[in-house]
Amino acid sequence: MGWLLRLGIGLAILVGGAVIVLPLVISKEDLTEKAENAGSEALGRTIEIGEVSGINNFPPRLTLSELTVANAEGFEGPPLVQVERAQLAVQLLPLIRGSVVINTFVLDSPSISLATRQDGSNNFTLGAPSAEAGSDESAAQQSSTGKALVTGTITVNDGSVTYTDGIET
Repeated sequence: MGWLLRLGIGLAILVGGAVIVLPLVISKEDLTEKAENAGSEALGRTIEIGEVSGINNFPPRLTLSELTVANAEGFEGPPLVQVERAQLAVQLLPLIRGSVVINTFVLDSPSISLATRQDGSNNFTLGAPSAEAGSDESAAQQSSTGKALVTGTITVNDGSVTYTDGIET
């Protein structure tokens, strides 16, 4: 029974050390680039982040400022989403296992610009295009990555949504 206690304490020290050390060894620029690339790949749109700051150790959380999600190809006007500041707090254990579970997601001053065209297409259908989007093999590959995103509380402060209907009735 003593070995189990020692193992538990050792793991707690290891995880605690990683939580303290990782923000010190990973640069904000690298983190920003990785977040932009991962977001762009997941949404099928260009993601731009002005700055990553407020990286806290426990619970793991960070603040993104000047977050922009580009408009769909062929759509004019403002980007799909512009957010002055986004704050995320994630659970530690799922993060260690390779999943992201967001406890808190706060958006400050988001501006969301939705639009449709006469042909029925819109700028708010998200996701990276896939040649085999409907195939069982493609679905199996996507579900086997283990990178699930589960969201807890979402708070929006001082936001706006605009909708431009390009479909004539």
